[in-house]
Parts: sequence; structure tokens; C-alpha cells
Amino acid sequence: SDRDEAERATAAYEESVVRIAASAATATISLKLTQLGLDVDLDACVAHLERIVTTAARHDSFVRIDMEGSKHTQPTLDVFRRVRARHVNVGIVIQSYLQRTERDVDALLEADASVRLCKGAYKEPGSIAYQRKADIDASFIHLMRRLLDAGCDVSAWNRTRSKLDGLAAAGVKVVDRPVDLADRDLVVTMVSSSDVFHAVTLGDDGLLTGGGGPTVLVDSSTVPAEASERARAEAAEGGTAVAAPAGRGNPKVR
Repeated sequence: SDRDEAERATAAYEESVVRIAASAATATISLKLTQLGLDVDLDACVAHLERIVTTAARHDSFVRIDMEGSKHTQPTLDVFRRVRARHVNVGIVIQSYLQRTERDVDALLEADASVRLCKGAYKEPGSIAYQRKADIDASFIHLMRRLLDAGCDVSAWNRTRSKLDGLAAAGVKVVDRPVDLADRDLVVTMVSSSDVFHAVTLGDDGLLTGGGGPTVLVDSSTVPAEASERARAEAAEGGTAVAAPAGRGNPKVR
């Protein structure tokens, strides 16, 4: 990203924040700092991010910084910390497959930062990243425990209950039915097909079948936003619903 591209991306994000607010849409933005010139000029990248975060603050909105490949991990954290020192409406994503992440979690919790934990999707060398799925999963659970110890209250449901054994051991409350999550402040759904999404939200004992729903529902399933439209419409009647598909090829949030 050159300087002109970074400026255009910054202006586009500011416009998106304003348009989201004007339309009363339930959405926030997530961005990668390389779009804002991270590889070109660190100080300019900080200024670009601060413009977006300031615009978001004027509209009571939030900005999440996505994490990229390992060469960008430290610069991304550096930019985040500089902006977070002046603005509370900005958060960061960290990746459990990087061996450094435990130290990063400790520092972020010390700073009372908003953290989203993911496993990571970039191909990284074994010298800095866990290679075996079992090791990545174990790191994810360990880091989840650190977040839980810091005071996060987390519940979870999975169609295959045994997949949650590690999280249960870490202190996550495992529920028997999706509807048992209806009283939560935030629920994130992530499934692989439209039929499964419908079953989880609107089927027997679905999340939205108990006469209510979570305060915020975020659907990160790998399904088209249109496939979750009905469930999001029902969720929005009593709270907030966002379609945020987890896919590197589709960064849109609706």
C-alpha cells in the first residue's frame, strides 16, 4: 500500500463509519493496518488509524484491528498501543498459533485492552509458530484460560460436545442447547452451512426460539449473509445482529 492508497483507504473507512451510523445499521468495522500504510510509514499509519477511530467515537462505534502475518505482528501491536493510549474504542486480534502470543496476552490484559483471540491462518515457520493442530488448539485453550482468569465470563455450545472438553477444563461453561445461550450479552455463531445455521438459531431449541435472544448476535459462519438474514432479523427485534463472515475473501460486514 503506497501513501495515496493508504489515504484513500482511510477516507473509505471513515465514510463507512458515517454511513453505518446514518443507516442505523448494526455493525462495526475491522481493518488491516497494511491498508493504512503500515509498510510505508508507521507514524502516518498511526495518524490514519486515529482518524478512523476518532470518527467511530463520534458515532459511538468501535474499530477492531485484524492481525496479519508474523512480520506485521509487532508493528501492528505498536500502532495499536499508541492509538489505544488515547482512545478506548479500538481493539486488537491476536493469534494462538504464534509462540509469542502468551506474552502479548499478558501485556494486553495489563493495558485492559479489548482482545479477540483466533487461531491464525497464515503459513508461518516452526521457529515462531506451532505447526500441529493439537498444539495450536492447546495454545488457544491455554490463552482462553488466561482471558477467563482476567474476568471474562464465557459459555459455549457445540453440536459435538466432546470438542468443548478442553474449554470446559479451562473454565468455560458448556451448555446443552443453543437456546441456553439466549441470555448472554454476546453470542458468536460460526458454522459451515446454511442448514446448520438455521438449525442452530431457529430449529428445535435454537438460540432464538425461547422468546428472546442475546443482546448482540454476531454470525461469523462461512455462509452468505443472505442465508442468515431471517435469524438476524429476529435477533434484531430484541437486540443487535451482525453478519461478519469469517473468510479471507469476504471482509464485508452487514
